[in-house]
Amino acid sequence: MHDLIQKTLDRLNQNGGLAKAGITTGSGLVYYDLEAEAKRQYPVLAPIRKRMPRIGKKEAGQGLAVHWNYISNPNSQGVVAYVAQGQRGGQLTPTVVPMVATYKGIGLENVVTWEAEYAGEGYDDIRAQAQRMTLDSLILAEEPELLWGNTSQSFGTTPTPTGVQATVTGGTIANGTTNFVYCVALTLQGYNYALLQSPVAVVPVITRTNAGVSSTTTINGGVAAISAASSAITTSGSNNAIVASVTAVKGAVAYAWYVGASAGAANAYFSQITTINTATILTQPSTGQQANYAGSATDYSANPLAFDGLITQAMTSNGYFSSLDGAKLTPDGANGIVEFDAALKYFWDTYRSGIDRIYMGSQVIRDATKAVATGSGNAAMRINLQNDTDSLGNLTGSMRLASYTNKFAYNGAMDIPIEIHPNMPDGHVFFDLEKNPYPTADIPLARAVRTRRDYFMVVWPIVDRTWQNGCYADEVLQVYVPYGMGLISNIAPGIA
Repeated sequence: MHDLIQKTLDRLNQNGGLAKAGITTGSGLVYYDLEAEAKRQYPVLAPIRKRMPRIGKKEAGQGLAVHWNYISNPNSQGVVAYVAQGQRGGQLTPTVVPMVATYKGIGLENVVTWEAEYAGEGYDDIRAQAQRMTLDSLILAEEPELLWGNTSQSFGTTPTPTGVQATVTGGTIANGTTNFVYCVALTLQGYNYALLQSPVAVVPVITRTNAGVSSTTTINGGVAAISAASSAITTSGSNNAIVASVTAVKGAVAYAWYVGASAGAANAYFSQITTINTATILTQPSTGQQANYAGSATDYSANPLAFDGLITQAMTSNGYFSSLDGAKLTPDGANGIVEFDAALKYFWDTYRSGIDRIYMGSQVIRDATKAVATGSGNAAMRINLQNDTDSLGNLTGSMRLASYTNKFAYNGAMDIPIEIHPNMPDGHVFFDLEKNPYPTADIPLARAVRTRRDYFMVVWPIVDRTWQNGCYADEVLQVYVPYGMGLISNIAPGIA
């Protein structure tokens, strides 16, 4: 009997039966160290909104839109001021420009189930978190609208691209093939939404399912009508690629490119998206989104549900615009940038005004820094050495262009702050005017967000076992001096 028991115990030990007995961490009898309250680890970067005045009701009511007039020239006919003895002077003819900005609504919604609220008790206020996330998301949606919103600038049909064969390392287009290139101009909305797709694809119309009663909203996707096909581009040799370009579309943020081996949009497939109006095409795609996607022949660039942002108002009101068409920023040999000076000179020569801030993306701010610091002939540098023991022998590397001198300012040279902006794609620089440039003008400020209803939170009545909230605003961007802003687009990486 003793032998039988021992054999049984030995077999259990051999199979791990008793060896695994007892309490381990795998038993689950452990404390769960969870810090209370969820951490919101996302940036809410909205510098333009932060600096923009917000003005509510000014009169008895606000109606559908804000209306105002401005006089752009008190003497549009250039009547001379000389007078003869005893006679009167000539009569002026002012130029009066009527303006209108229509209010538009923005809003987002969130929902918390009752079970989520129960389960979160003692950990976090789940409903409060949901409302905060809704507000943050609306702020993040409003910022690009204030900058790039577009309700009035229709791109139409994208210009027909041109292309040439090039020998490029990494080029894999076969020898002797024929290629046809198509192009689509995109707004910021069109660009961002295309990048959200997997795989990347242009979306001309967005159909959004709304909260509450079953309904959908159709939203123009910020996509121009597709171009006609380029002329045939035939390759020869090895390492073949195509360098394609298209005439710049004023106000476009990006361009989608399609390539086909034979004529016809049905034979062309998506290649890439660039934030400049040129592209180096290394391969001839044979799968992916076709150039004749649904809606490709229709212009969906303007969005009737949006209001015009700063850049759109500048582009439609004789603001400054320059396209480098794939060229790089050019150092001027005197610690300046040729393209920046051309813009600043334009503002003074045309409107006797300057600007208050320059916004750009990460690539451009790096290149602008190089252009000022290391460009050909740019040798005027200053090194500050701290005279203390803690700094002895220390050297800090790198630098950042923090401001740019406007040598065309009325009261002498003026430093313009430079900022990186989360909604400025690479290849673009925006010259912003925040203050009234004409002290004698009858305007209180250069621009403001006019609100019929500023941010407000709605907690909807209970219709099911959920808590539903929405954050909304009803507003429009009123810009008194839209022509005082400008845009440089299609800047290639690097410096000339």
